[in-house]
Order: sequence, then C-alpha cells, then structure tokens
Amino acid sequence: MITNGAVDRAVHGWIADEHSMSTIKNSLAVLVRVMEQAVRDGLIDQNPARVTGWQREFRQAEDELDDPRSLALPDWDSLKRLADALVARSFNEYTGWGDVVIFAACTAARIGEVSGCRVKDIDTTEWKWTLRRQTTTAPGGLVDKGTKGNAPARCRSSRRSANLSAGASLQRTGAPTPGSSLDHAAAGSPPQCFATPRTGTRS
Repeated sequence: MITNGAVDRAVHGWIADEHSMSTIKNSLAVLVRVMEQAVRDGLIDQNPARVTGWQREFRQAEDELDDPRSLALPDWDSLKRLADALVARSFNEYTGWGDVVIFAACTAARIGEVSGCRVKDIDTTEWKWTLRRQTTTAPGGLVDKGTKGNAPARCRSSRRSANLSAGASLQRTGAPTPGSSLDHAAAGSPPQCFATPRTGTRS
C-alpha cells in the first residue's frame, strides 16, 4: 500500500542515493498522476504522493557533499554532549542511543551500516570493522542489503585501546554469536578513526 510515509521514505532514499533533482521531480510527477487517478476512482481519499519539503532536504544533501567538514562537530567534547543529550531525552535514558552516535561519528558510517554491524564483522585482533551490509527499513520491518555501491570497506582504529569503542560492547553482550547485532558501542576514549566521505573507505 502506498502511503505518505512510504513516498517520503522513498524520496529520502533517492536523495541519499544521489539521484538528481530532476530525476526525483519527474518520478514524483508520474506517481502523483497515478495516485490522482486513484482518488478520482474513489480507491483512496487523498493523494499520498504529494510530499513537500524534499527540495530543502536535497539542497542540504548537496551542501554536505560540497563542504562536509562545515557540518562536522568541532571536537570530542561536543560529540559527547550530543550523545549525552540524546540519552537524556530517550525513553528510560537508554545509553545505547548515545553509543550509536559515538560509534557512527568515529567511523563516519551511515546509520544503516551501524545497524547492520554484526559481531563477526569486528576483527578484535587487528581492530578492523568489515562493512558487509546495511540494515534499513522496508515494508513489514527491517531488511539487510549490501553496502553503498556493494563495495566492502574496512575501518582500522589507530588506537587499539580505543578500538572503535566496540570492545566494551562485545563484553557487555556476554557470549554473543557471530551473527549477533552490534549496533552500539561503549563510550570511552575517543577513537582516532578517520574516513573519506561518500567513498565507503574506512581507514
């Protein structure tokens, strides 16, 4: 079933996949016409394809591509404050949300890539994270799919004691199976881990 939410998520997906504005606009135009006919036929009450605000999101994404560093947090303390504020506003002050923010920021990973991380993806000898999948929303729940461009990438921490902040997460899970989800990391020393935006390279 096509809903406003489904269309909105599709548009944001197109933006994330770096489709041009004209491609998105033309795709929406076709969908709007189809849905308008459904409204006239009495199949639905309103047109779910009439979404607004996506142009602003598109321009913001362009700004991120042109100058990604302008959107970066200035230092580790700012990142910690952001993570702590998110935890403070979450239900039951769940610390995992703050861990996700720190893990994603220190690896320059997308939220879908963080969600798709499994215990078996972390090499605790070399402290490398092999990006094998991303977990995203889909009709009926969540689905695993390949990484951006289907190109596996690795992340190596230059400080093994920090190690992507993942070591403590592995310990907290007790005796996890290789397929266990590792979608959050423990707060600790700032990992010295850098990434090249949009290339999929973590080094």
